[in-house]
Amino acid sequence: MATELEVSPILGKQKKRQDKVTKKRKLSSGQQYMDNYHDSTDLPDELAQVNNKVKIEIESETNLTITFDGWTSHIYRSIWNFIVITPSRKKYLYQLSDLSECLHTAEYLSSVIEKVIVDIEIDQISAVVSDNASNVKKACEIIQDKFPTIKNVRCIMHCINLIACDIVKEEFGDRKADCWRWVEIILQNTLDYGKKTVLALEAKSATLADCFLSLAKLAAMLNKSRFRSAALKKVSLKKIIKCVVAIDEEDPFDLDLSIAKQSSLNWWKLIATDPKPELLPKVVCYLLSICPNSATCERGFSTLGWLFERRLNLKLTTLESMYKLITYWKSNSKTELDYYGVDQRKN
Repeated sequence: MATELEVSPILGKQKKRQDKVTKKRKLSSGQQYMDNYHDSTDLPDELAQVNNKVKIEIESETNLTITFDGWTSHIYRSIWNFIVITPSRKKYLYQLSDLSECLHTAEYLSSVIEKVIVDIEIDQISAVVSDNASNVKKACEIIQDKFPTIKNVRCIMHCINLIACDIVKEEFGDRKADCWRWVEIILQNTLDYGKKTVLALEAKSATLADCFLSLAKLAAMLNKSRFRSAALKKVSLKKIIKCVVAIDEEDPFDLDLSIAKQSSLNWWKLIATDPKPELLPKVVCYLLSICPNSATCERGFSTLGWLFERRLNLKLTTLESMYKLITYWKSNSKTELDYYGVDQRKN
């Protein structure tokens, strides 16, 4: 009798564990969500830690960029992601919103954006970046009118896409497309540089300066400049070198430039730490902190699509939690992943 009493609790625990495993693996025909079958606390616990770390980092930063965009899921839900980008280009998902039940008018979208801005803190945000959809464009204009310190920035990639579409629609494009020589020159030279420009502007290190310089270089490539491949005259070259040396000896450009090789923003931040910093360092830090593209949103939608395909119909809260963990680990892979940079072939 004593033996049965001792064995019963053990058998009870084993049966309970078996039922839990079976429960996790079973999927009934009417089941719509898998959340009910997973009662593990690993995801909420990890998310709480990540949210706390992200909150501390965001509160200590200034000149943040908010980028957002909409996406239609596999079950035809309108999912919008709002991502916070730090000056060092760390990207964190702030929230996922299901706006399927509301009309996407400019007024409604501006109210959603405003709530995100107020939650983060108005003084910490420098710009809001979005695509060129008419309702989104109008919503961002409403935000800028209400918060003048927050700049309304159009995604540079969407601008290039619109420019390319306008060029293709022109009649001269159809006429020249029939000319093989034109096609050969464009494909080999112009489009190749255009591809490099797009890749450079989609990079996480892209700045507003890159937008202007890349478009200027692209314009120089399209135009036949008379001075192309022409070397500078010796007299002009000497004047340029003399001017550069003179600037290099002046304050603040006489500081160590090694820190600027990794990030120009860090160099200007060093100058801005003076007791009475001039206006120029503040303006430069402000401009260099803004990320001019919404490529993070597009990449995020690819991640969401991958999660939906492999996790059936996840609830929005669970999807948001997984997405927040992914963006955090990507931005902090060097510090959070112990095996980062370790050659696994040695093991």
